[in-house]
Amino acid sequence: MAEENSNLRNAAVESTSAPRGVHVFQLPSAKIAIQRTPQAQRITQLIDAIEEIPASNGELVFDLCRALVESVCKTILNDLGEPLPSKPNAEKMVSALLKRLEVFLDPQSAEAESKKAVGDTVTGINKFVNGIGEYRRLFGAASHGRDGYSDVIDLSHANLVVGVTDALVAFLFETHRRLHGQEAWQRAQYGDHEDFDQYLDDEHDPSPIMVFGDEYQPSRAFFALNRSGYLKRLNDWRKMRESGEIDPEDLE
Repeated sequence: MAEENSNLRNAAVESTSAPRGVHVFQLPSAKIAIQRTPQAQRITQLIDAIEEIPASNGELVFDLCRALVESVCKTILNDLGEPLPSKPNAEKMVSALLKRLEVFLDPQSAEAESKKAVGDTVTGINKFVNGIGEYRRLFGAASHGRDGYSDVIDLSHANLVVGVTDALVAFLFETHRRLHGQEAWQRAQYGDHEDFDQYLDDEHDPSPIMVFGDEYQPSRAFFALNRSGYLKRLNDWRKMRESGEIDPEDLE
């Protein structure tokens, strides 16, 4: 009987296997989104690793999809100069990122009819991320190990996790790109944009700032104390220059 059950499970896996050269698990939306950020190679590697998972080892999806969500969140939070939550995990980082991206209206100020939609959407995303964690805890092949004789989970579960992960990764990256662009300012260090620093210093009085006889430039203080605010102002300033609101010659 045990041999018969094993044969049935193997047959089920083989019946869902894709033809040679075709991936069983695919993340087309995430791949398109990440192509606009080619320097994020670690995320590309994770996407490729998920697509290479064979049907016979579908439980690996749960481990790698969670790792992909965590990597995307860390990448975008670092782009924005935001500190990671204490003891960062997928749930905490997704929650922090949704708040930082401001992609949803504040239910406190939204129109009455849209409050429920906003709340349901945020809650749904957070529950899905929690669900990946539960799948990984119960069935993950890499994170915790499993009994060698445990049943193979139906591939429909793995496909569900891959599909929603694909949509979430694409949504987060596309929203980040739309709101913040893909300019070099995202990972800027102080001194990378001397013209902007000069603009800040010229716009603030007093400049320099005197503290017990020592001089500090407003731009350097701003970067040190509020890096995310500095990067946001830098992005806004660049857009103003591109639109002609600021004349580059005025900065010379």
